[in-house]
Amino acid sequence: MKLASLCWLCCCCHHALVMFRSNTNLNPYPEPSMGKVLANYSIISWGFPLLMLGVAAAFKYKEKDIKISGAQVLAQIVHELNGDDHCWLMEGSAYIWGFLVPAIVLLFCGFYLACQGGGAIKIAAALQVDSRAKNKLIKKRGLQIGLFFKILIVLSTVVGLGTIASVWNVVELWSIYSIAQGVQGLVIALLVSCNCKVLKLYSAPRSSKTRRGSYRNLKDGDDAHRDLGDAD
Repeated sequence: MKLASLCWLCCCCHHALVMFRSNTNLNPYPEPSMGKVLANYSIISWGFPLLMLGVAAAFKYKEKDIKISGAQVLAQIVHELNGDDHCWLMEGSAYIWGFLVPAIVLLFCGFYLACQGGGAIKIAAALQVDSRAKNKLIKKRGLQIGLFFKILIVLSTVVGLGTIASVWNVVELWSIYSIAQGVQGLVIALLVSCNCKVLKLYSAPRSSKTRRGSYRNLKDGDDAHRDLGDAD
């Protein structure tokens, strides 16, 4: 699941980069091939982690000299699951080649694509004639790339803590890593909520002008907030 999350994040960064380079306007245009693109992203984001899981399992059973034969393999799996130790994937060559190296590669690709997206934003902004449209483009697309950077930093921190815990193999370090994994989802959810200004929509008083009118979705309400702010 960790590798799948990193793969999906890289796919999001790649899609944003393609959109920024192909569309220099603030208003998005419909994508007729979005279904095909999503299918390709799904194959990559689920297929690559499954492949790495097979690699990790191969290293694990090679280290323990276990023959791949029915009952013995099943008994070993049950023993691993019922053991008091940490996850079998967090030690040895299985961890290094099945998770750590692919995770580092994916994080590097994510940061690279996000940096390229930031450069595409600057180029698109330079092509804008109206300064108001230029500022809107930088702000809107900058928020999106900024969110990707923040999520990448969070995931990099958790992967780093897991690496330290695996190398030193100290109970306290494993505890810190477990806590970081538990808090990771909450931090990312807060980052997404704050980035999309969801909390701002629900925290505004009902008597305020910004809450008047009927919106079909949160995007319409966010656009109304932005328009009122520009008018002020």
